[in-house]
Amino acid sequence: MKTGIFGGTFNPPHNGHMLSAATAIEQLGLDLLVIVPSGIPPHKPLPNDTPPAGARLQMVRMAFECIRSAVISNIEIDNPEPSYTAQTVKKISLDYPGSKLFLLVGADMFLTLESWKDYMTLLDTATPAVFSRRAENKEAIAHYAMQLHKRCGIDTEVIDNTIVDISSSELRDMLPMRDGAGYIKDTIYLYIIKNRLYGAKPAWGWLRSQAFSMLDPGGIPQAPGGGGGALKEPLFFPPPGGEKKRAPRRPNQGNPGQYNGPPQG
Repeated sequence: MKTGIFGGTFNPPHNGHMLSAATAIEQLGLDLLVIVPSGIPPHKPLPNDTPPAGARLQMVRMAFECIRSAVISNIEIDNPEPSYTAQTVKKISLDYPGSKLFLLVGADMFLTLESWKDYMTLLDTATPAVFSRRAENKEAIAHYAMQLHKRCGIDTEVIDNTIVDISSSELRDMLPMRDGAGYIKDTIYLYIIKNRLYGAKPAWGWLRSQAFSMLDPGGIPQAPGGGGGALKEPLFFPPPGGEKKRAPRRPNQGNPGQYNGPPQG
């Protein structure tokens, strides 16, 4: 059995994370991929606008629910102390005895692997599998993998990954500007907006698409040849602490499902 381990803050999880996971499963022939959202990173604090651990865990579940081989682990996010990768991988190995483990990492992290806490324990437990996205990365990865093999006697797997030109930090900057919806799974974006995470404001295009998706073509009588319908429920996000109210109808708007003849004038 082959088991991959894919960790990260996923703050928030985006399409690049899902594509990387699917690519790793295919290229490594994984039977299982364990997704490990970070709790308290040991080397740098989480950004100030980071949602609570439970919210991040829920977003990760929504992100990877479409990948059959993926399971979500709360081993780090439930840990009140900083979590080190070597410890996490060792614990996961006990849950899957006899499984060949692969640790999925980005190129930048891979090139610093020997500076990690207890890195020899880590390398004894799991094979590094590094995502390679650019030609210059491939050369650096190949050189460092050769050095690791000489010094530690371990092999490295390289995953050719398609570039999704976005990062979680860039997304956190975009969301308050009504941008970034196209880089996030729709259910996650809705969760972010509803729960007011990252100071996000709904993108206008996304709001329009949500409004159209809520149209019920058979809800009310239509104009001859018309294809519109009535909203099943008003799309309304109340202000913090506010009550949910219907938006006021414009004067002379009439029944939105009623045909009132051609415009005058």
